[in-house]
Amino acid sequence: NSGVFTERQLNSMSKEALENAGAVIDVCEKKHWKILTPEADDYPKLLRNIRDFPLVLYCYGDIPSGENDLLISLVGARKASEYGLDVAGKITYELSAAGVTVVSGGALGIDSACHRAAIEAGGKTVMVLGHGFGVKYLTSNRALWLKISQNGAVITEFRPYTPARKYYFPMRNRIISGICRGTVVVEAAKASGSLITARCAIDQGRDVFAVPGNVNAPELEGSNLLIKDGAKPVLSASDILEEYKNEFVFNTDVSVDMFYRPPKPPEEKPKKETSKRKRAQKSEESKEFVRIPAPDTLKSNEKAVYDVIGENPIIVDDIIEKSGKAQKDVLVALTILEMEGLIKCSEGND
Repeated sequence: NSGVFTERQLNSMSKEALENAGAVIDVCEKKHWKILTPEADDYPKLLRNIRDFPLVLYCYGDIPSGENDLLISLVGARKASEYGLDVAGKITYELSAAGVTVVSGGALGIDSACHRAAIEAGGKTVMVLGHGFGVKYLTSNRALWLKISQNGAVITEFRPYTPARKYYFPMRNRIISGICRGTVVVEAAKASGSLITARCAIDQGRDVFAVPGNVNAPELEGSNLLIKDGAKPVLSASDILEEYKNEFVFNTDVSVDMFYRPPKPPEEKPKKETSKRKRAQKSEESKEFVRIPAPDTLKSNEKAVYDVIGENPIIVDDIIEKSGKAQKDVLVALTILEMEGLIKCSEGND
């Protein structure tokens, strides 16, 4: 081991077959999704310097990478308070208007408020996903993803059609902090994903900021503890810009009066029956594949997956379990089968 790659990266590379990579490339070309490797000019320079950097980034849009492009991430609670949403939007709007690219995780709550405020300010924003492209997840944010790709980028390290999993989001958080000079925690409880991002930023040698809040509010305990431990308190965007004024040129002719509060994302309609709600929630993390007649020309891995699918709809998790194949091998096989027209992808319940 040369020390350049971690053990996890080496294991990942050793298990990957070239034909699998070819199938992924074909899908990305068809969908206009860019594939960025660490040696590519478009690969974020700061990200190359972190431990366990992504060996591949899938990108929809363009990641700002000019000499005067300052990237700052803002993260916070999914179930955010009105206070948190207002502060997140205000700071983001002012940062964006000043020329800063705002990065966040695309979740509901603080993340989405930041992305929307950046768009309203006419600025650039980057959304980092915890799943692959082509997966039905947070459908209420689909329009937002499209807007972001037009003046920024949606990125992920997970190959196309990789479903969302809880343990993928902490992996995503190291990218959110890793491509940025600083991370701002807007609203976070003592145990939250936002604090994971803050810890990643600290480990990566990045700057950490936090918005102070009511010391009696449990949902703000994490933010206040960060300040206690040395994070710079943020009352406005100027507190962040001040840290970088000697390195970057900002448009500081921005006032609070220019701020437009982004609308809340549309709420999901409540499901009347518990069983339907569970099926809808599961379909957010899964895809169903429906079999159609096929010739006997499949490779062994593809045939094993195809045989499991059968004639009835089946979710990815069940395919993995019944085939005995690794998740990545199943996802590649499904991609190839779909490209060949041997299966049809059904999104399931919304």
